Amino acid sequence: MNLIARAWHFFEAEDFSRAEQEFRRARLEPSLANQARHGLVYVFARTGRFDEARSECDLLRLEAQSRQDLSSEYVALHQRGMVERMAEQYLVALEVFAEEAKLIALLENPPLAVSANAYEQGIIRGKLEQFVEAREWLSIALEQAQLSGDQIAEACAYRGLGEVAANPTMRKAMLLQSKAAFERGGDPLGAAEIDDLLNIVLH
Repeated sequence: MNLIARAWHFFEAEDFSRAEQEFRRARLEPSLANQARHGLVYVFARTGRFDEARSECDLLRLEAQSRQDLSSEYVALHQRGMVERMAEQYLVALEVFAEEAKLIALLENPPLAVSANAYEQGIIRGKLEQFVEAREWLSIALEQAQLSGDQIAEACAYRGLGEVAANPTMRKAMLLQSKAAFERGGDPLGAAEIDDLLNIVLH
């Protein structure tokens, strides 16, 4: 198990201190540095160190721009938007994701990238209680996830649609679709989270 894999192992176990240690060690190795810095963004965000997370995202973006690497740049922007969402800076996050969408368009809108961007925009609209807009964005996320063939992206889109559904019947239907997609994608933890949400719906 290399340093990156070890770091993610600790992250998934919510041992964020050990995860940070391993990501910092990996960052010292040139071949692993980029992956490690993306990992650190997640650690910082999950532990409420939002300014540190923002700094890492901004540096990753600057590095991508110096290489004229649009693919890496939009990923750095995506992470920055995620950080703002987690920090509950929803309007700032929407601005970041709108900027990311422009870069994705320059890359001819690869479906998985469009899906991830639309998912975030939908989730944030839901946080802002703009439920009609949320469902519109999450429907785009689902459509593009299905085009990409990525089961986990599809599962997330269905889960999002369940969370902003107009009625309990639709909520249950979307969550059941989400669970099935998580199972197809080999993500038992994702499926288990949906079971928890279904228990709330059914009781």
